[in-house]
Amino acid sequence: SERALPFITLFRTLFIPLFLLTNTERNGECIIDDSLLSHSDFFPIFLIVTLGFTNGYCQTLAMLYAPKRLVAMREHLVEHQIHGNKDDFDIGATIMVFAITCGLTCGSFIGFIL
Repeated sequence: SERALPFITLFRTLFIPLFLLTNTERNGECIIDDSLLSHSDFFPIFLIVTLGFTNGYCQTLAMLYAPKRLVAMREHLVEHQIHGNKDDFDIGATIMVFAITCGLTCGSFIGFIL
């Protein structure tokens, strides 16, 4: 639902410590012994795939719910007899696409640097 989207997005921050747990070697020595994390590539691959799916899911929901917010905003303006511009929907759509493009670009650059 629309109200759950921010919580799902914040819940995704749990991936950070999980990814840190997969880094089990320091200077060629294993930090965590006798662990599934240190002997298998399944866990890091599973995390990457899950992160990718949740990223796509959250972005899709955000793009679906944003136009509803624009319609609600317009109804609020009409209700209070405030005249808005008809181009507001086009501007809102442009901002949504720009925000997703910037987020993906910044994430790609940060991943390239790291």
